[in-house]
Amino acid sequence: MARFYLLILGLANVLVSCLASPAPRSPLYTVPKTQPKNAATLDPTPVGASFEFFMWPSYMTNISLALPCIDHFNKLFHRKMPVRIGGTTQDRATYDPDFDGYVSYSVNDPLEAPMNLTYGPKFFDLIIFEYWKLPAAVSPWRETQEGADAADWAQDFVNHWKKPLPILAGGGYAVPFEIVPEWPNLPYLINTAYNQTIKDATKFYNGHLYSLKNVTDNSLNVEMAHQRTVSDLNMLPISSAKSVNRPYVLGETGFHSGDYTMDATFGSAIQTVDKTLHGLTLGIQRIFYHQGTIDQAFFNWWWSDRVNAPFYGGYFAALAVEGGDSISASDDGTDSYAQYVVYKKGKPIKVILVNTDYYSGSGSRPTTKFTMTGLKNGHVEALRMTGPSSESLVPRLQTDPSLEPSIGGQYFSNNNCSLRGHKRPEKFTIQKHQLTISLAASEALIVYL
Repeated sequence: MARFYLLILGLANVLVSCLASPAPRSPLYTVPKTQPKNAATLDPTPVGASFEFFMWPSYMTNISLALPCIDHFNKLFHRKMPVRIGGTTQDRATYDPDFDGYVSYSVNDPLEAPMNLTYGPKFFDLIIFEYWKLPAAVSPWRETQEGADAADWAQDFVNHWKKPLPILAGGGYAVPFEIVPEWPNLPYLINTAYNQTIKDATKFYNGHLYSLKNVTDNSLNVEMAHQRTVSDLNMLPISSAKSVNRPYVLGETGFHSGDYTMDATFGSAIQTVDKTLHGLTLGIQRIFYHQGTIDQAFFNWWWSDRVNAPFYGGYFAALAVEGGDSISASDDGTDSYAQYVVYKKGKPIKVILVNTDYYSGSGSRPTTKFTMTGLKNGHVEALRMTGPSSESLVPRLQTDPSLEPSIGGQYFSNNNCSLRGHKRPEKFTIQKHQLTISLAASEALIVYL
C-alpha cells in the first residue's frame, strides 16, 4: 500500500507541474530601423581563445586541431584571433631564463594540473598572438592583500617599462560573485588599490565567468536557459571599468569550472552563442573561451581527436557579429528566447534568434515561432545552427551527418577542422514588414537583412 501511495503521489506531482508550467510564448520583437542609443560598440575581434598556461605548449605542438580551428576565426575577422594564455597554473609557474624547454612539471596523472612548474624563454617562441601576466596573491585571498599585491606589481612594472603605455591588464581574479568572505574584486582594485599612475597604465580590465549556482550534472535544462545566462552576465563589474574609461574583457570563461559532461553538449553550444551575444550587448569588448587540460575539460572547443560542440557555438556567434560595428538585445532576459540585432553604420544588417529551450532527444521536439516586425519587405536568407538534441555530443567517427551539430548544413571535420558538407542557407519572404520563423528547442538562427 505504501508503494502504491508513493506512485500516485509522484504522478500527482507530475500533473501539477505540467499544469503549473506556462505554455511557451511566441516572442514578438521589433527590429529598430536605426541603431538605438543603447547599442554596444563591437570590437573587430570580439571572440577569442584562452589557454591554460601549462597546456599551451602541448596545444601548439601536439594538438593538430588547434591552429586550423583558430584559423576559421582569422579568416572570418580578417585579422588574427586574440589569444590569452593564463589560468591557475600560471600563478604557480616559475620563470627560469636558463631552462631550455617549453615547460617542465611532474604529475602522477597526465590529466592532473601541476602544483609547481618551470618555463623558460622557449615558451615565448610559441606565443604568436597575445599574452599577459596577472599577479596573484597567496591563498587565502583577501581583497586588501590581493589589491596591495596587484598594485605593487603594477607599479614596479610601470617603473621598469616606462613606455609605451597603457599596457597592463587589470584583473578580477575570480568569478564575479562572492564564494568566500572578502574575495578579491575589480571594483576594489579600481576604487581603492590602484593609484592614478597605475590606472593610466592599465589598457583594460578583465574578469572570469563560470556558472556555479547549485550545479548538478543533469541540470542542462536549467543551466543553458537564457535567463540563467543573463543573470550570470549581469554580475560582471563592467561599469567599474567604464567608470575609468577603460574596456572590460572577459578574460576566461566556459560553461562551468567543474567537470560536467553537459559542458561538451550541443546545449553548451547554444549557451555559448547566447553568452557571447548577450555579453557583447552589455559592453564587454572581448570574450575569451578557455581551453583547459587537454582531453579532460568538457568545455574545451577541441580535444585531441574531435571538434567539440561548444566550438560550433563560438564560431556561430562570430558569424553573427562579423561585419557589424554595434549590437543590441531586443528581449528583456526573462524567458528562454533571445533576439539580438547587429548594426553597421547605424542600420540593422543581421537579426539573431536564439531558442534556449531544452530538448532531451526523446519525443517530439518543441518549436517556437519568433516574429520580427519593422522589416523592409523582400527576400532574406538565414543560417541555422542545430543539432540532434540539447544532449548531443560530437561523435568521434563522423559517418552520419545527421548526428552532427551543423551550421547552415555544414559541420567541422574531426581530422583537420575543415568544414564538410554544402552550405544551405534558408530563404524567407518578409511581407507586411514582418517575418515569422520557427525555431526548434535548442536552435539559433542568423537572418541576413
